[in-house]
Amino acid sequence: MNAENILNELNALGLKIKVDGEELRITGLKGNLRDELVHKIKLHKSEIVKYLKSRPNSLNETNKSLNSKLSAEICNRERSIAKPLDFSIFYFGNSSVDSKSDIYKLLLDGAKYADINGYTAVWTPERHFNEFGGLFPSPSVIAGALSTITKNIKIRAGSVVIPLHNPIRVAEEWAVIDNLSRGRAGIACAPGWQVNDFVLSPDSYKDRHRIMYESIECIRKLWRGEVIDVKDGNDKIKQTRIFPLPIQTEMPLWITSRGSIETFESAGKFGFNILTHLLGETLEDLAIKIKAYRKAYSDFGHNLSKSKVVLMLHTFLGKNLDDVYEKSRLPFISYLKTSLGLIKNHALSLGFNMESEKFTNKDLEDILEYSFRRYVSHASLIGTKDTSLRILEEVSSIGVNEIACLIDFGVDYDSVMGSLDCLTDLKDDYNLKFKY
Repeated sequence: MNAENILNELNALGLKIKVDGEELRITGLKGNLRDELVHKIKLHKSEIVKYLKSRPNSLNETNKSLNSKLSAEICNRERSIAKPLDFSIFYFGNSSVDSKSDIYKLLLDGAKYADINGYTAVWTPERHFNEFGGLFPSPSVIAGALSTITKNIKIRAGSVVIPLHNPIRVAEEWAVIDNLSRGRAGIACAPGWQVNDFVLSPDSYKDRHRIMYESIECIRKLWRGEVIDVKDGNDKIKQTRIFPLPIQTEMPLWITSRGSIETFESAGKFGFNILTHLLGETLEDLAIKIKAYRKAYSDFGHNLSKSKVVLMLHTFLGKNLDDVYEKSRLPFISYLKTSLGLIKNHALSLGFNMESEKFTNKDLEDILEYSFRRYVSHASLIGTKDTSLRILEEVSSIGVNEIACLIDFGVDYDSVMGSLDCLTDLKDDYNLKFKY
């Protein structure tokens, strides 16, 4: 499976590969041969040699058909030229670290670094009752702390699970954060998906999408200083407004989407921004959803120039690709193991059924390894500046405006902090070409 996928990648780049004894020879558009692809070829060399020797004739026909198909797809793909990108820092850390250690050190130090190095925002999630992400049960509490140690960077929740909360409290808490930060607050809103989280509000789960949008409207009214009618303890209607009033006249709002095109379209309809990721989908899939989002945004009369799409990408950069992959591989595979649904989707796409009695631990390890290699090569900023520049050009060309760099997926503190200089170099170099 690894051999066939690597050969498909080569074909897509206009490259040919053949066996010469026990060596591999590559011909074609050598300028397209990226470092991470060279790394994969070396890693799976024996498998590729065996595969090519086993089916030389049929492979040639497959390659011709694939090249024809890919050429048609490239010709028909609706993409614009690359554009400037904002860069922010995103957190979703694991709480299984030693409880005696400084578990928020990377959060605080990373935010301080981003604040003085030209990043746009710092994002923190809402996550309950799980080691993975469990450092962040309350984004408003975390945001309050970050507001007091930064001066420039936006302070954002990615996300607030709105149906778990009274919208009046959400408006109050974030109005405080807006004042503490002198007008830097913003939130992405999510309906929630993990049923266990709804022990906090069990009656909200079945109707969580409707509740989210109704609550957002309430939050926006209160944020603008308007009065809303709500029942008090005596079951009487009371006109209610919040204090303190925020500094920003309108709350910056995103809708978090795990991939549903309906969510993209709903966000566009209401004139909200989008926060999303690439786990479990391709750039082509995302391009279609962004196009649908912006069409809905425009069709419902909103100013298209204000629409923003933020893409979360796992990020760890270094100067040597082999070293980066070695350091990030086990942490990222551990990350994948926490997302059972995502692993099942990968397994099905590769012809494995995880529910089958025939599914083995070896099958699982193979899937995880394949998923890591595929994801880091095509859907992350795990690599070098050269490999990442290509990803940035691709995502900006399909309409992404900001990269939210998830830096705390398990790599050690010193390595992550050391890699931030490489990330800043990438950020500055990428955007430099748009200044002239």
